[in-house]
Amino acid sequence: MADTHISSRDSLSPKANERRVAELAAIGRVIDESSTSFPSDYEPNPEEVSDGSEDEDLELFRPVIDAIDFDALASVAMRIRGEQETGAPVQEKVTQSISCYVNQDSPILGSYHLVYFLTFSDGLRWVVRIPGNAVSTFGKLDVERLDQENQMMRHVRSVTSMPIPNVFFWETSSSTIGVPYTLMSFVCGISVLERWSDKSWITEAKRLTILRNLARVVSQLHVLQFDKIGTLSFDVDGNFSHIGDLYTRTEPKIGDCKEEETWGFLTSHAPYDDTRTWLMDEWDGLERSNQYSEAELAIMRLAADSIPGSVATKPPFVLSPPDFDSQNVFIDENCNITGIIDWDNTITQPRIAGFARYPSWITRDWDPCMYGYPIVPAEDSPEQLSRYRQEYARAFDELHLPAAAYSSQDTLLSHIFEAIDLGISSAMCRSGIVYRLLEHAFDSKVPFSIREYYSAFEDQRAELYLIRIKEAFRTMWHP
Repeated sequence: MADTHISSRDSLSPKANERRVAELAAIGRVIDESSTSFPSDYEPNPEEVSDGSEDEDLELFRPVIDAIDFDALASVAMRIRGEQETGAPVQEKVTQSISCYVNQDSPILGSYHLVYFLTFSDGLRWVVRIPGNAVSTFGKLDVERLDQENQMMRHVRSVTSMPIPNVFFWETSSSTIGVPYTLMSFVCGISVLERWSDKSWITEAKRLTILRNLARVVSQLHVLQFDKIGTLSFDVDGNFSHIGDLYTRTEPKIGDCKEEETWGFLTSHAPYDDTRTWLMDEWDGLERSNQYSEAELAIMRLAADSIPGSVATKPPFVLSPPDFDSQNVFIDENCNITGIIDWDNTITQPRIAGFARYPSWITRDWDPCMYGYPIVPAEDSPEQLSRYRQEYARAFDELHLPAAAYSSQDTLLSHIFEAIDLGISSAMCRSGIVYRLLEHAFDSKVPFSIREYYSAFEDQRAELYLIRIKEAFRTMWHP
């Protein structure tokens, strides 16, 4: 079993990434099936190349689906709604004026969750999320994390006006509907993923309005500051108490097929006092299965070491939507932000990775493995993405946040930190990010080919290459 560090982005297998996109696409959204485009000199790690043959496997979730008592789920939803409307516990007979329908035919399969949509007879819609490991490896740490994540969302809603899902009720046991579950509000609107490249609707002015409105919404998180990197913990009354452990999920190696290995197990780690220790702990725990991995990780280590001390590497730490991408941000016809979803695995982070960081759809050129330009028509060009980053940074500056909570470099340099974090945590993306970091550090004039570097590393004569890379990385911290 391999350990997967849960950081600002989950390190997921290709199949799990497909499931996550599917989960968060929800009803009617468009999935962007990007191709990969690399420079001619780019040479991926052989172990990171997927044949792409794995399809979404409903049977993986079958034990959980079979365990759900859908009638009980509908009854719970009606009871909780009745209690919300009356402000007091109600009996089932009180809710007989409305009914609740659970659409069992079209569950949304996420990386680690099932999602079903509930519709009340008066048209109101709710969502239920159910852990994929609900009947296999759902243990004590899963219970703790589910509690913490739901209370964190309630806490954010209590101190900001951010449009995130309202968590109505959850249970960590299987006693009521057969599995643990969370009931939450349905987010209205259309995802930015669907709108951003919709030529019949989108304009450049609308794109800039979306970015400005998004900056204004997420900037509300500046009021929440913390002393460590970890997860928010709460007392028995639901009040924030302290920063608790981070969680790590063990994931199966390719070929593992036992049910208990499908979902892995959670382990916990004490919170961190500074950013560098957090990143280096993750780097130290990575597998080094061949010379390609060693060579790439040597460069990623130099990139992490180059993070300047001025880049908020110590407290205060802040929050950010953990998967801050276009499929998770919803808008209305006037480009107002109507919802931000997918708050799984939210942790406190350095400010450069926090609320002021760029949304991931305008940093796609910094992750070549996922960037399809110019092959994919929907992709923005590097020049466009650079311009959108400038506009987003300008939008944050114009908010005039307190100096103790925000610095312009928190936004302007966030894409570099994001690339380093992802390059460390994701073996699938690492090769492309190594190339992108070198390209930026050497101002698009890398004085050697990747193949030359790999060869030198294999022959244990890469020292001069690494010295040059180290020097270049020291000066790469600019937009």
